[in-house]
Amino acid sequence: MLFSFLRTNAQGTEALSGRVILPNGVAVSQAIVRLEGTSFHDHTNDSGKFYINDIPIGTYQLTVNRIGFSPTSTIVTLKNGRTTEISITVKERAVIVSEVVVTGTRTEKELSDVPIPTTLVSQKDIKSQSAVRLDDVLGEQTGLATTSFLGTGVQVQGFDPAYTLILVDGQPVIGRNGGTLDLKRLNVGNLKQIEIVKGPSSALYGSEALAGVINLITETPSEPFGFSIRSRYATHNSVDLGTNIQTMLGDLGASLYIQRSSSDGFNHTPENPTLSAPSFVNYGINPKLTYQVSPTLDFNVSLRISLETQKNKTVITDMPGLFTDNFTITDWSVNPAATYHFSPLVRLSMRGYYAEYGTESKIVSDITHIQAERTTFDQRMMRGELESNATISASYIVTAGGGYSLEKVQADRVSGGIQKATTWYAYAQNEWIPASLFDLIVSYRFDSPSNYAPRFSPKISALVKPTDWISIRGSVGSGFKAPSFQQLYMDFTNAQVGYSVFGTTSIKQSLAILDALGQIQNYIIDPSTIQVIKPEYSVAYNLGLEATIEQYALIKVSAYHNDVKDLIETLPVANKTNGQQVFSYFNLSKVYTQGIETEVKIFPVEHFSVSVGYQYLEAIDVDVLQQIRDHKIFKFGANGMARPVQEVEYGGLFNRSPNSGIVKLTYDNTDAGTIVSLRCTVRDKYGYEDLNGNGILDDPSEYVPGYALYNVTANQNISAPISLQLGIENIFNYTNKKQIPSLPGRIVYGGLSWEF
Repeated sequence: MLFSFLRTNAQGTEALSGRVILPNGVAVSQAIVRLEGTSFHDHTNDSGKFYINDIPIGTYQLTVNRIGFSPTSTIVTLKNGRTTEISITVKERAVIVSEVVVTGTRTEKELSDVPIPTTLVSQKDIKSQSAVRLDDVLGEQTGLATTSFLGTGVQVQGFDPAYTLILVDGQPVIGRNGGTLDLKRLNVGNLKQIEIVKGPSSALYGSEALAGVINLITETPSEPFGFSIRSRYATHNSVDLGTNIQTMLGDLGASLYIQRSSSDGFNHTPENPTLSAPSFVNYGINPKLTYQVSPTLDFNVSLRISLETQKNKTVITDMPGLFTDNFTITDWSVNPAATYHFSPLVRLSMRGYYAEYGTESKIVSDITHIQAERTTFDQRMMRGELESNATISASYIVTAGGGYSLEKVQADRVSGGIQKATTWYAYAQNEWIPASLFDLIVSYRFDSPSNYAPRFSPKISALVKPTDWISIRGSVGSGFKAPSFQQLYMDFTNAQVGYSVFGTTSIKQSLAILDALGQIQNYIIDPSTIQVIKPEYSVAYNLGLEATIEQYALIKVSAYHNDVKDLIETLPVANKTNGQQVFSYFNLSKVYTQGIETEVKIFPVEHFSVSVGYQYLEAIDVDVLQQIRDHKIFKFGANGMARPVQEVEYGGLFNRSPNSGIVKLTYDNTDAGTIVSLRCTVRDKYGYEDLNGNGILDDPSEYVPGYALYNVTANQNISAPISLQLGIENIFNYTNKKQIPSLPGRIVYGGLSWEF
């Protein structure tokens, strides 16, 4: 037994503060500091500091525990009249570690103890892969698939990118295009870790978290002084430069990350002047400030700025010559936060957030230099939030919070030019841990928005550990996806082609105007029956098992099922006299996605590891499936005659691969400063487009063929502060110029980094 407390028979109470560090002075965060035999404890913050007050004076044994570090203990004596301050040094130990995560439960928990399916990508993983942007990292995670429609997005559990919430330090990144938040916008050079929560998380995070949450957690100042420079040069004249400076002076910490990225782009079709990927130059700056105002009050503020310019060539129908599309992106946000510790068991966090995202496209003639077209988009979000966390007892923890957000969009294609929406929300989470083998979490959230009906989202999750090496996780919860500004307020008519798209709030008025102008030939849907769309709603079930076999293997198996109702679809409403159509948005389909994920990581010999991940996925439109069973959907057979589509021919939703996986072989020799990683990502065939006109995926010609991509990266420490990186992406130069134009082919790169 770990010693019990030795309190002397004195009166009064005092405080204990201190810092937990490594032998080299680096702070150790999220360590549990406990006075044995009592309920007094605290977690170290990002600076390694802890503070415990109202302790009866006396002598105690203090213990420090943190996964990945050897347990450490010391004797402390509290005396009348002063706060005792100590410094504790801990040592790392080599084990299959369980890192600390916060996203799945909004509280700090070891990864192995989280009931919610969570994947953690560490800073070491990011560096060993030599990743530059977020899509580089997510494209090599089991169960995730990157897509390339209106930017590079990510699918989680078979859902489109619009259904996954992307956070930076717990705050949402804004600026989606057609539902896709382009992952290439987000640089990973200053990240501490990436946390991926799979399954509906609306019970804590509201809309856009129907499929899951991806949280990018940036580094926090923790060293007296740190300085690093990283550079990388790659095919297509792609250059990435980044520098990170940090310092910790007493209670004040500061860091500054600056990066510049550029590329000439590439073109799969030289006969076409429009590049497959445009040239660009991007500048980013991320300052961060932390200050421990007092032993009970922490304050931090971070700023994120990204400025990007892109250039590409284009043509305009009925206008001679080439045109240059000058596209600019301005993206910035500020995130202040403060945490007050009423006691080691109760704390209150206050967070603010303001973000702006804007784009401007200027299309200019290369011949006349006259501007032919200009479009703008501006989105702004302001949010304030309070959150409390209380440890009621050793087995019961309560988290509760709420806030208000204001979002505004001003764009050429929005009805009225400007639209805004507000939301009041409140959430709560109850965690019950009656024993070390069981953890139950019940969470729920209420959203009251201004532009659709209130929504209540509950979720229950449980973790059972029948032994110390087996964990079973299960959850049942609901998620929702609010209608986007586009779906509610779109007001767009393509001047060249002639079709129109209107949001559901303005469709009736817009149709009346077109009808009065004589532009409506006939109605496909009666305008009087069109209603403002409702949020999409899901109920999801997740069950998983994880086994750690000593220090030799880690095995994970999980299954999931998601039922989605009121899926929003785009449908034609009327035919126009010019031969084109008017489109709007409707709640129609019922969809389900379900699948199995497996991941096995083994350590066969010293320094070597092998990781294999696999996902089987089904993504089915229930309404389409029923129509097929009722013989209501047809296709032309080999004899040229129409026949009903067979159920076995139905391929489900487009752009979903039934089978996908990744294999990683890693050599990691810390003593030699060498890390070599070989990865192979495999994606089965998936639906691309409807070619036979029946609106569903049911013919072999409608698929993108399956493919495999091989990547290799080598990192070598040349001298104490300098490391060399070499790598090849897509070793065998696989391309699919028609169906996957964003896939660039083979990329060769090299880089240098200097860390002090």
